[in-house]
This record gives sequence, C-alpha cells and structure tokens, in this order.
Amino acid sequence: MDEKMLDDILLARFIESFYGYGNYNSKFWFVGMEEGGGNSESEIQKRLNVWKTRGYAELEDVKEYHLELGIDRFFNDKPVLEKTWDKIILIILGIEGGSPSIENRKKYQKNVLGTKTGESCLIELLPLPSPGIGKWVYHSISRLPYLENRETYRDFVKKSRIQNIRRRISEYTPRCVVFYGATYKLHWITITNGMTFHPHDMLDFEMAENDDTLFLMIKHPVAAGVTNDYFYDIGRCIKERIT
Repeated sequence: MDEKMLDDILLARFIESFYGYGNYNSKFWFVGMEEGGGNSESEIQKRLNVWKTRGYAELEDVKEYHLELGIDRFFNDKPVLEKTWDKIILIILGIEGGSPSIENRKKYQKNVLGTKTGESCLIELLPLPSPGIGKWVYHSISRLPYLENRETYRDFVKKSRIQNIRRRISEYTPRCVVFYGATYKLHWITITNGMTFHPHDMLDFEMAENDDTLFLMIKHPVAAGVTNDYFYDIGRCIKERIT
C-alpha cells in the first residue's frame, strides 16, 4: 500500500504564504524558528486544510485556528499554558506592568495572545510545523524536492522569508521585535539589515534600536535553565526603553 501523501500544491502555497499568528499592526512582535507540531501526515494535512478554508491568511488568529484544528486545551475553561507562548506572555506582562501570576498568564493566552485585533504578532522564520530539529517527516509525505531534508528546506525558504519579515517590519514599524533562539542569531541580524546588537548590562540578551523599533535577541523560551523571571524582567527592560 502506498504511503499517504500531502497535497503538495496546497503545501507549497502554505510554505510561501503563512507566517504565523496575530496582528501586524500590533506593538509587539515575536519571531522564532518554527512552530511545534507536525507529528503526522494527517495532522499536517488538517492544518493545511483549515488554513485553506479560512482564506490562506498570512497571519492567522491563534485561538480561532487551533480551535478549528480541534486543539482546545490552550483555550478552554481550564487552559494549559503552552511553553513558548507562556514566556512570550511573561514578556508582554512585564511591558504592561501586569502580574505574572499563572492565572493572569492563562487568561491572556486564552483571550488575547495572537488574536487578529490584539497587541502581539507571533512569526516563524520557517513555516512548517515540526516536533523538533531532530525529526523530519516531510521527505516521506511530500514530493516537493526541497523537502528532501531539513537543510534543503531551510536553504530554499530562508532568503524569501527573511526578506518578507524585514519588509513587514519596515511597513508596520512595530515598537518592539523580539527574536528568540540563539541558533538563528545570524538570521535575526540579517532581518534587521545588519544592525549591531549590544549585550544588556544585567540580563543575558542583546539589543539594537533604530528610530522606529527596538530589537532584542533573547534565549529560547524552552531553553534549559531559563527562569520565568528572565522573561518577565526582559519585559520590564523593554518598558523602560519604549515609554
């Protein structure tokens, strides 16, 4: 029996067009490497189908999209905190002076984070969901030649993705852009047109700024040994710089 394959026409369009969640008009943008998930052909195809049904959006509403996928554990009456989103929320609460309590973070995740009309934009450098850098399923469920392995995929998409993220930043001039994950540091610098980042005096992150936007490069939200205080304190540092 032949292994089931993805709809490659739809997959190619998703790779070219989908960037993440939220609102380009928001003040606070967060840029990571890639979204989690993508554990099976059926899950990936469902993501593609929902995206198509909802209109091929460049940015989706994170809550609406996941609920249509049948993923409600982050948005129900007793939401589970998603690990990466939770640290982003801590940064936003630090900026806004909100309490970093678990209750506040769950409420923010359920109702505010990554919505079409909200104050945050969650972007991924690489468009395809993946359960981790050590696992690659697309070579066996797609005939697109550039999905043969992670390296060919990354090399195929990164130039256009970097250019488009840079273009969107220039167009919308967010007040703050936070890049997370040290592995892609050179890509973050390229997105900023080669700006020089300087280490913060107290916390372990780097910062650059132009007339419109404050840029930060911070540790990944799920990096080992990084505390909640690290992200909340980054938010408070951002608040000092932009107010």
